[in-house]
Amino acid sequence: MRCMALAALVVCLATVARAAETSNASDPRAEAKAALERLQTWLATSSNQSGWNDFLQTDQLQAQLVTAEPDVVAVSQIISRYRSPQPGLELPRFAAVRKALERWLASGELLDKKLPEIVRAAQPAPPTEKEVAARRESLAAAVKDLDVYLDGVSTGAGWQRYLELDRLVQLAAGPPPTVEQLIPLAERFESGNRGLEMRPFRRAARALRRYVRTLRGSEAKDLAQEAQPRLEALAKALSDQQAAAITDLDPVVSAVNWLADHGQSPEVVSVVQARFPYKNLFVTVSEGFLSSSFAEHLNECEPVRETIEGTLVTGTARTEGDVLLDLVANDRRAVWNALFRGQVVSETLGRNRSARVCLRGYTDLTGNKSILVEPTGLSTQPATASADTRLVTTGIGSTSGGIRGRIVERVASRRVAEARPGGESRQSDRARRALRERLNSRADAQIADADKQYWKQFRDPLAQRGHFPDDLLFWTTPDYMLAAGTFSGPVRLGAPTLPPSWSGSPDLGLILHETAVNSLTQGLLAGETLESEDVKERMRDEQGRLPEGYDEEEEGDSWSITFADHKPIEVVFRDGSLRVTIRGQRFRSGDRQYRAMNVTATYKFENTPNGIKGVRQGELEIFPPGFVPGERRLSVAEQTLRNMLERRMGKILKPELGGEQIKLPGKLAEAGPLTASQAAADGGWLTLGMTRSASSQPAPQSVARAALAK
Repeated sequence: MRCMALAALVVCLATVARAAETSNASDPRAEAKAALERLQTWLATSSNQSGWNDFLQTDQLQAQLVTAEPDVVAVSQIISRYRSPQPGLELPRFAAVRKALERWLASGELLDKKLPEIVRAAQPAPPTEKEVAARRESLAAAVKDLDVYLDGVSTGAGWQRYLELDRLVQLAAGPPPTVEQLIPLAERFESGNRGLEMRPFRRAARALRRYVRTLRGSEAKDLAQEAQPRLEALAKALSDQQAAAITDLDPVVSAVNWLADHGQSPEVVSVVQARFPYKNLFVTVSEGFLSSSFAEHLNECEPVRETIEGTLVTGTARTEGDVLLDLVANDRRAVWNALFRGQVVSETLGRNRSARVCLRGYTDLTGNKSILVEPTGLSTQPATASADTRLVTTGIGSTSGGIRGRIVERVASRRVAEARPGGESRQSDRARRALRERLNSRADAQIADADKQYWKQFRDPLAQRGHFPDDLLFWTTPDYMLAAGTFSGPVRLGAPTLPPSWSGSPDLGLILHETAVNSLTQGLLAGETLESEDVKERMRDEQGRLPEGYDEEEEGDSWSITFADHKPIEVVFRDGSLRVTIRGQRFRSGDRQYRAMNVTATYKFENTPNGIKGVRQGELEIFPPGFVPGERRLSVAEQTLRNMLERRMGKILKPELGGEQIKLPGKLAEAGPLTASQAAADGGWLTLGMTRSASSQPAPQSVARAALAK
C-alpha cells in the first residue's frame, strides 16, 4: 500500500522536460511556426476554426513569428491565452503550440536584453471602473454557470452551502465589495477539497481570484510608490545577470507575486514567468522496481460443489499463477496494468444415480486490471479476463455391478463425450467471471486506499496552502513511470534553466531545483511552530521507531522551533555542494525562550563501496541573523542556544548522510535494497539516482525522448 502511495506521489521526470524543450532548440522560432502550422491544418477540418483563431489571436501570432523585431509583450499575452482554462486547450495540438511559444520566449532571442526594459517601463496604476466592472461581470457569469452545474448533481446543495454561493452571487451583483469580504469565500475555493479541481469550480475560482486582485489594486493607496522599489530590484536582478545565472530569486519572486496580487502589469508577470519556464521537480521510477514491489504469487485451493443437469459434482480447484505489473505507454496519465497469468487445475467427481465420472480440468487464465495515476488521484478500470478450459476424463465407473454396471459405464462415456464441449465452455465462463471479480475486489479496495492517502498526505496539504502544482503531469513509457511539475508560490515561477540528466539507469531518480524546495518550505513552514513531540511522532509513524542516535532520554526537556517568516528553510545546490539553512525566529527549550538563530550545513558527495554519501564540510554554522563572525562575540543566551542546537540539529544534519544501502519497508523490500549510484549538485539542480544491484533498465533520458517525440 505504501508503494502505491509512493508511486502516486512520484512527482516528476527531469529528462522528459529536457527532451521536449531541447528538441529543435537550435531554432525555437521555426519550431513555433511548425507547431502553429500543424494546428491550423488540424483546425481546417473543424467548424470552430474561426472562433479558435480569434480567441488565440492567430493572425497577430503569425505576424510576430515573421517580423524581425517581435513584440515580447504581445507574444507573452498570446501565450497567456493558450494557458487559459478554456476547454479544449489541453488537447495535444494546442499544447504543442503553447510549449513551442514558451521555448521561443525563453530562448533568449526575445528576452535577454528586453526583459529589464519591459520591467522598467511598467507603470502600475489603479484599475479603472470599467476594469473592475469587467472582472465583476466575469465572476458573476462563472458563479452562475457553477450554480447551474451544481443544480444538476446530487452533491450540488452541499457544495452550494459550503461555498456560500448565494452570498457570492450577491457580492458579484452589487457594488464592489471589499477584499476582506471576498477573501473568506476565496479560501473556500482554494481549500483543496476533492471536487474543486473540476472545471466549473476552477473557472469560478479563477474569476474570483482575478476580481480579488483587481479590488486589491483599487484599494491600494499609492500603487506606484509601493511598486517602484520592487520593480527596480527586479530589473536590477535581471540586468546584472542572465536569468539562467541568477542565484538570488528573492527580488523576482517578491515583485511578481506583488504585481499579481494587486492585478498590476500583467505583461511583466507574463514575460518574467516565460523566463523561468522549466519544471523544477522530476522523478522517475523504473518498471523493474515497481514490478518487483508488486509481484505476487497466487496459490489457492477451493472446494467445488455444484449440481449440473442432475449430476452432483464435488472436488477441489487449485488456482496458481502470478500477478505482475506492466507499464503501458501513455503521455496523458500513468497507466499500470496488473496482469495475472495462471492456471486452475480441478479434480472433480460427478455422481448421477449409479454412474461415477472423474474429471481433471485445466483452465488457462489471463486477466488485466488497469490502474490510472493522474493529478486528481488514483483510479481503476473494470478488469478483463479470458479463460480456456480442457477437460480430461480420468475415470468412469458405476456402483452397480455386472451387466447393468457395464451398460451404465458405456452410457456415461457417451454422454461425457457429448457434454465435454459444453462443460469446457461452462467452466471457462465460470473461471473468467471469478477472475474478474477477484481482480476487481482486490485492486479496487487497495487503489481506493492509496488514493485516499494520496489526497491526505500530498494533494490536500499542498492545495490548502495554494502550492499544488497546476501543471503536474504523470505518464508512462514501457520502462518507466514518470511525472513532472512546478512547485512554486501563487504565481508559477519555475526553474530558469533546463535540468541535467541522470547518468546510468536509476530505478528511482530525482532531479530537484532549489526553487522547488524553497517555494514549498516558504508556503508550508513560514511562521509555523514545530514541537519536539510532533517530530518524534512523525518519525515513529514513518519509520516505526526513532532513528538511531535520537535518544529520548538524552533529549531531556521538550523543545520547539518557530520558523522564520521568510526563507524558513533554504537550500542551495551549487559547485558540487549542497547547502541547507534552517532559520528560526524563536526557540524554546523547556520553559526558556530564545531569539532567532540560523543553522547551516554544507555537504559534498563522496563515493563509497556502499554508494554515494554526503559528507558535511566542517561543523554546523549556528549564528543569529546578520551575525558576522569576528565582528562581535555571541552573548551568553546566544551561546546557550547555539550549544543546544548543535546537539539537537546535529542529529538531523549529521556529519555524514547516506553511504549505506537503503532497505525499504514492507512490500517495497521485495524490490531489494537500493544504493545511491548518482549524486550531483550544480547550477541550482540536485540530481539523485538510486539503483538496485541487478538493475538493467534503459536510460530515462532516451525513454523520455521517445515518449515526447510525438
